Amino acid sequence: MAEAAELIAYASQPAFVVDGRQKVLAFNRAAEELLDHSPEGAMALTCDQLLRAVQPDGGAMCCGQCEGIIGLRACRPYANGHCFVQHKDGSHVSVAVNTIAMPGNPLDFDRPVPIIFISTADSASVTEVENDTRLHIHTLGRFAISLRGCCLPMEQWPRKQAVQLLKFLAAHADRPLHRERLIEHLWPDADEQSGWARLKVTVHFLRQRLREAGFLQDVIMTTDSSYLLRQDCVWIDSAAFEALAREGRAQQRAGAVADAIHSFDEARRLYRGDFMEADLYADWCAEDRERFSELYIESLNALAELHFARGEYAAAAQDCHTALVREPCRESVHRLLMQSLIALHRPESAVRQYHRCERTLQTELGVLPAAETVAVVASLLGSGSAASSHMHPRRSTPH
Repeated sequence: MAEAAELIAYASQPAFVVDGRQKVLAFNRAAEELLDHSPEGAMALTCDQLLRAVQPDGGAMCCGQCEGIIGLRACRPYANGHCFVQHKDGSHVSVAVNTIAMPGNPLDFDRPVPIIFISTADSASVTEVENDTRLHIHTLGRFAISLRGCCLPMEQWPRKQAVQLLKFLAAHADRPLHRERLIEHLWPDADEQSGWARLKVTVHFLRQRLREAGFLQDVIMTTDSSYLLRQDCVWIDSAAFEALAREGRAQQRAGAVADAIHSFDEARRLYRGDFMEADLYADWCAEDRERFSELYIESLNALAELHFARGEYAAAAQDCHTALVREPCRESVHRLLMQSLIALHRPESAVRQYHRCERTLQTELGVLPAAETVAVVASLLGSGSAASSHMHPRRSTPH
């Protein structure tokens, strides 16, 4: 702690130190000037409470499992060339965020080693965002649309059905949707004539709002009696996520490990939450939500396998932790986490993880761990231990 705090004290760049639980432990003068927080006030906060960072599209960046903290816990540096952090007066400041993970045990979450640096936003990153003329549609997590890095305020639109129409078109972006299907989705009780009139008004309203925001191209195409989004005019995060995950799998099979890790990392960065999370109980997006969630878990698992194969055991362990938060019954992930902990010379943690796996499988599925899972930690427990006396290698359901 003293070494890290001394390092940032002499830095001209705004910076602060956090522990593995995200608590601010040191805060330098430059950061005080940028954010208008006193060191005492800052150190009463966690880093997400301090920064309240958002992406240029308006999506939340700071959360319990943000990319920066995930990277820090695995001793991996993190960089974001363009985002916004919150000044104490509530205004947003355009910045870049970079981190350093000081050497040490990356799985000791109480060790105060991560350092976060803040600077003015990288001009190249800002230019890249501003030069992208496509409409960006964000479906993973909070639904949002953005243009050249600026989020469009759909919450203020008087016609809420325009948002639902855009959601439905984005969820079916690979095929035209007949107007009868759109009417049935948006106004299930309307007759054909009134439904058709409402649909025309809603489409016109949506086009008008996009033009007012500076999007001059007609993003909604009509073919006969069907509607679809123009593929050359939109970027949809769920489509990009799926493409990256599939690309990562192909690269992994081809043995291109570095490329596969990059693809999976990019896919993970895009997955900010479940597909259309505000429509949690809607049937029309349930199947896609489950498919994307499964693909996310598979990508994390593959990423952990790749890190493990390269001897990057801390990174593999953190990937497994992230996957198990979402899917605690995934036995293969528990097993890989135990192997990673053993490789990190943390046998006690591996044994605790085995018992956590055992309790979860028994409680949720009514089964015991498989023989191969037991075998991972059997030699660590010792034949005389109380734990090993009730480890029965009974096959569980496959994961």
